[in-house]
Amino acid sequence: MDHYASRLEGDYAGIQKPVTQTGELQRKEKIAYGAGNIGYNFLFDLGQIYLLKFYTDTLGLPASIAGMVFLVTKIWDAFSDFTIGTVVDHRKKIGPKGKFRPFILYTAVPLALMTVTNFLSPDFSLNGKVIWAFATYMAFGTIYSISSIPYGSMAPAMTKNANERAELSAFRQAGANLGLLITTVGFMPVVFLFGNPKIGYPAAAAIFATVGILLQIYSYKHIKERHVDLEPKKTSHTVKDSYKALAKNGPLFIVSLVNLFTISAYNVKLAVQVYYCQYVLHDVAIVSYMGFFSIGFAFFGIALAPFVQRKIGKKYTYMFGCAIWAVADLLAIGVLVFPERSTYSVY
Repeated sequence: MDHYASRLEGDYAGIQKPVTQTGELQRKEKIAYGAGNIGYNFLFDLGQIYLLKFYTDTLGLPASIAGMVFLVTKIWDAFSDFTIGTVVDHRKKIGPKGKFRPFILYTAVPLALMTVTNFLSPDFSLNGKVIWAFATYMAFGTIYSISSIPYGSMAPAMTKNANERAELSAFRQAGANLGLLITTVGFMPVVFLFGNPKIGYPAAAAIFATVGILLQIYSYKHIKERHVDLEPKKTSHTVKDSYKALAKNGPLFIVSLVNLFTISAYNVKLAVQVYYCQYVLHDVAIVSYMGFFSIGFAFFGIALAPFVQRKIGKKYTYMFGCAIWAVADLLAIGVLVFPERSTYSVY
C-alpha cells in the first residue's frame, strides 16, 4: 500500500491519495461531477428529443424508416454499453490521468462533432440518407458509450462513503435533468432564429455541443479518483463471460429489464412530445413550456432521493420512484386518450 501511495503522491497527479472514508468529497467536486452530466445531456438529449423530428421533417426520411433507425441504434447501444463497461472495468494499464477520467477528456470533441453531424442534411438519394442516418447515429451512440460509461462508473473511485456516493448520484441526476431542461426549453428557439431548419438544426447543435465540451472538461479537471487499484488485474474474464454472468444473475437481469423498459418509455415520450405539440396542440414551441414544468419538478425528487434512501434503503426507494413514474404515465395516457374529459392537455 505504501508503494502505491508514493506513486499517487508523485507521477499520478490525477488520482489523489486515499483519505478517510468520511467527508472525502468537497462540495465543489460534487458540483463538478454533476456539471459533467449537464454537458453529456446537452449532447445526448438533442438526439432523444429532436433528431426523430429532424429525420422526418428536414432530412426527409419516411417516419417508418426514421423509427427503424432509432430502434436498431438503441439495440446497438444496449450491447455497446455493456461491452464497453466490461472493457473499462478490466483495464490493465492505468495511466496518470486515472482509470475513468481519460475517457471524459479524449471523447469530448469527437462526441460533440458527431452531435452536429447527426443534424446535417446532405443532398443524397433516399437510400443514401438512410445509410447516413444509420451510420452517424450509431457512431454517435458508440462514442457516447465510450465516454459516458466510465463517467457514470466513477463514484466508487471517488469515495468509499455510501452516503457520499448517494449524493454523487443525486448531483449526477440533477445535472441530467438540468441538461434536459435547458435543451428542451432552449434548442428549438435557437433553431427558429436561423429561419432555415437545414441551417438552424446544425447551428443550434453546434452551440449546445460547444457548451457541452466545456462542461465535460470542467468536470474532468475537478473530479479526482482516490480509490483506484493501480496494479494490473490478473484475470481471464472476458466480455463473453460478462454476458453469461448477466444471464445467470436473476436480480441483476430483472433490474436491467426494468431500466430497459422505463428508459425506453421515457425516450419515446421525449421524441413523441414534439409531434404532439406540432400536430395536436398546433404549436411546436409549446415543447419548451412542457419541458420547463415537467422536468423542473424532477428536481424535487432529486433533492429528496438521498434522504429517502437513508430512511428506506436503495431497493425500496427505487421501487417507490418507479411506482410514482407508472402512476404519472397512466394519468398522461388518460389525458391523451380522453382529451375531451380534460380541461387542459398535459403530458
